[in-house]
Amino acid sequence: MTHPAPRVLCYSHDTFGLGHLRRSLNLAAALVRAIDDLSIMLVTGSAVAHRFPLPPRVDYVKLPAVRKTADEQYASRCLSIPDDNVRDLRANLIEQVVRDFRPHILLADHAPAGMRGELRPTLAWLRENLPECRTIV
Repeated sequence: MTHPAPRVLCYSHDTFGLGHLRRSLNLAAALVRAIDDLSIMLVTGSAVAHRFPLPPRVDYVKLPAVRKTADEQYASRCLSIPDDNVRDLRANLIEQVVRDFRPHILLADHAPAGMRGELRPTLAWLRENLPECRTIV
């Protein structure tokens, strides 16, 4: 019996700073160096993710960008849509990526539930449908 190649999904809600993105990329680079057949998907809201070189076997999905307006308050950086709609759009995209990528590990950087809870539906889906996936905050 062959085992599927391991997959890790790294999530970071990112607004504009580069710290979370850099940390995720450094972690991804170290992991793919250590594990030959590992694939990593970064899910980020960083508006500048495309400017960084990706390690081998690492790709990313860019969420609609947001900017922080107050404590736990975010608004769309580019789209003219209400705050709740951008949160729902991002939450739906995250969940769909997880459903299709089917990670063995989901690593959430910084905010365990994501921006305004956007990661919660995905975490619930994982518990129900992919319980073998380990989550790390």
